[in-house]
Amino acid sequence: MEVTLFQAARPPTCVFMCASEGGMQCAIACSYDWTMQTMYRETVFRMHTHNLNRMDRVPRFKIGIRRPEMHSRPVVASTV
Repeated sequence: MEVTLFQAARPPTCVFMCASEGGMQCAIACSYDWTMQTMYRETVFRMHTHNLNRMDRVPRFKIGIRRPEMHSRPVVASTV
C-alpha cells in the first residue's frame, strides 16, 4: 500500500488517470461543482500503472482547469 499526501482547496471526489511517462500514470484528482456540472482539477500526481487495471472507465467528462472565484462577504452575527 502507498500513501500520497497532498494539499487541495477542496476535497477531491475522484481521480482521472491520463498520460503515462516512465512507467507511471499521471493522475488528476478532481472535485465536482454541481452548479456547472464540471470536474475541477485540485492536484496532479503520479501513480503506478498497476492501479489502472483496477479502475472503471468513463467515456467522457467535462473538466475545468481553474475554478471561477466564488464571491463571499463577511458574516455578521445577529443578536436575538
